[in-house]
Amino acid sequence: MSVIIRGPVKVYQGGTEMGYVESDIELNDEPQFVEAKVTCFGDGVFNEMENGMTLTLTVPFTALTNAALVKLGGVLVGTDVVFSCPVGTLTRSLAEEIILKPCIDQVASSDSKTWTTIYLAYPKRKFATTYGPSQKVQNVEYQAYASLVSGQIGRYYKIGENG
Repeated sequence: MSVIIRGPVKVYQGGTEMGYVESDIELNDEPQFVEAKVTCFGDGVFNEMENGMTLTLTVPFTALTNAALVKLGGVLVGTDVVFSCPVGTLTRSLAEEIILKPCIDQVASSDSKTWTTIYLAYPKRKFATTYGPSQKVQNVEYQAYASLVSGQIGRYYKIGENG
């Protein structure tokens, strides 16, 4: 299932404002299944069992500050942000809460009933940069993980205050 969060929105990662996004944000919620087969049916699927889900979030940022690039895994060296390959890093340990707040005149909503919250997500740094006539767009893909916090265990995201 794909959920489209209509822009414009402000994106917050771990409490830090990452940027203003004018276009839509795509939240892809894909359940995972294990097939159950019974010998007398050959290779045919007899049933399926849902055993998890994969949730990704693609955010089309139009301007990323150096501070935001550091939140995405870069390291500030002088005035440049440098990226390396963190081999062996367990990404869940670096994942943070993502909050998407709708905007009016570039002012983020203070009403939590209008927010979309991803409990735990890690930027995969799959940057895809495109240049339009008036702006550069950097798509950043996040991988979401199930929450292990009491009251949210097994949940990936919510839409609205009590979602």
